[in-house]
Amino acid sequence: MRRLTLLALTLVLLIGLVPSTQAAPKVIASWYEGAVGYELAVEEARYTQKPLMVYFRTDWCGFCRQFEEVLLSSERVQSYFDELITVTINPETGNDEARLASAYKVESFPAIYMHSADQTRVHPIRRTAMTNGRVRLQRPEEFVETLRQAATAVEGR
Repeated sequence: MRRLTLLALTLVLLIGLVPSTQAAPKVIASWYEGAVGYELAVEEARYTQKPLMVYFRTDWCGFCRQFEEVLLSSERVQSYFDELITVTINPETGNDEARLASAYKVESFPAIYMHSADQTRVHPIRRTAMTNGRVRLQRPEEFVETLRQAATAVEGR
């Protein structure tokens, strides 16, 4: 009995030490993903002439989860994504993903960028706003306007 208890305790401890391999949230499940997805997204952006939005995230990032649950999952934001090519990259999943984050000079998460379809112009995207001197997450309609402005800036319209 003691041996069985020790084995069960060891298994519980080991399971707790295994890093989580959470899948991308449902809201971004239809996006391109990772370094390979990035290359495919770049090609689609060139072909369709749509701007490309690149979203860097990690599984452990609370601000990423908040961004996904509050903004990315809103109907208003989701409907605007029809006008964009979207890709999500977790730099902790591989060397190629880490190199992309380095190329973008990502220093914190989430990090969001808008590209022109021809990849000649890039614009960082803010997901926050200030109200009464306090930082807050943008409301969906504010975020859509931020995306529109960024798309206009990178497309030179």
